[in-house]
Amino acid sequence: MQKALHVACIRALYALHLALYYKHKKGNEMAKNEAKGHGRVGRITQRTQVHNPQNNRWIERNTKTGQFLNVKADPKPFKDVRKEK
Repeated sequence: MQKALHVACIRALYALHLALYYKHKKGNEMAKNEAKGHGRVGRITQRTQVHNPQNNRWIERNTKTGQFLNVKADPKPFKDVRKEK
């Protein structure tokens, strides 16, 4: 009985830890897939993507600095990143 109660307490504390961690991180980091069943969290802020027709790749940019951050390896666009016009 005590072991089952101990396991239940550990699970509850872990769930609380995850909830606080993701509440703190939300909106500051890249969009990502959460734990199983929760799905993707939000659109990425402070980033845009633009298509380079010369090599058929998408390039990710920081909207504040204009710095190029990443080039996508495949020709598909980044997930949940706003596209520049």
